[in-house]
Amino acid sequence: MGVLHPLSTMQGLSCFLFLSLACLGLGQDRVDYSGYKVLRVQARNEEEAGKLKSLEEEGLFDFWTEVRLGKHADVMASPQNIASLEAWIETNELASSIMIQDVAPLMEMEKMNVGPKDGVKAGHSMDWTSYHPLEDIYGWFDYLETTYDFIEAESIGQSYEGQEMVVLKV
Repeated sequence: MGVLHPLSTMQGLSCFLFLSLACLGLGQDRVDYSGYKVLRVQARNEEEAGKLKSLEEEGLFDFWTEVRLGKHADVMASPQNIASLEAWIETNELASSIMIQDVAPLMEMEKMNVGPKDGVKAGHSMDWTSYHPLEDIYGWFDYLETTYDFIEAESIGQSYEGQEMVVLKV
């Protein structure tokens, strides 16, 4: 038997690690949101807000909105966990309603291209299926402001990091 060269051993291990990680990435499926529900839960007083905050801290459910006194919190639950969320709400005597009966159709709509069907963008590259840096979003704001006379961009100050915060007035 020959002696293995350390460099060829390292290259082999590197190649194996790379291929293993690539296979892991290929095996990841998208989450199927069929049957996921979003409940709108009211925080009518400090006690109810505290209970909702405690539930949020447990990390069992996906809180879509911040828990605030006198407001509602939107909470998403999987089909496996919806019964326990509803039971918790009932036990704690909180007011709630179903905001979204099934999240899956909304997720599918989000994946659809919102531009013209022929693939030509209408003066901007904004879509709802991609990540866009802040500069692109503000560019889209500029496009909307120049295209539509009822839209006006307005700076409302700076973030903690010094980034300009721009909103659209319609």
